[in-house]
Amino acid sequence: MKGRRCAVARPRAVAVRGTGTIDDRETLSCEKEAPVTLTEWARLVCAELELADEVDQKDVERVLDLARDAAHSVARPAAPLTTYLLGVAVGRGAEPDAAAAALSRLALAREEARGEAEEGR
Repeated sequence: MKGRRCAVARPRAVAVRGTGTIDDRETLSCEKEAPVTLTEWARLVCAELELADEVDQKDVERVLDLARDAAHSVARPAAPLTTYLLGVAVGRGAEPDAAAAALSRLALAREEARGEAEEGR
């Protein structure tokens, strides 16, 4: 895809941390292609990887919420790593909501521990 520029168009409303809401109106657009929502993008990725399971907005929200928690509570690079590991766990049979919730709790606990350590200085 050399030479193609892509952009993400975001709605004005910003998801507030902890609300669990993600706006699926966020779209991805590349030159010469029609914009797609993140859910549509996820479905295109699944088709490309020949994954039979249907992806819906709830799946996208789960991954984005976890990525947010990891990025804000641990470090930005933790977001893709954590969501990848969620996928590995789910692929090995973990229940998606429970696994994502456990990883979010882990990330948020790191942030809380860091805050307590800073208060103790």
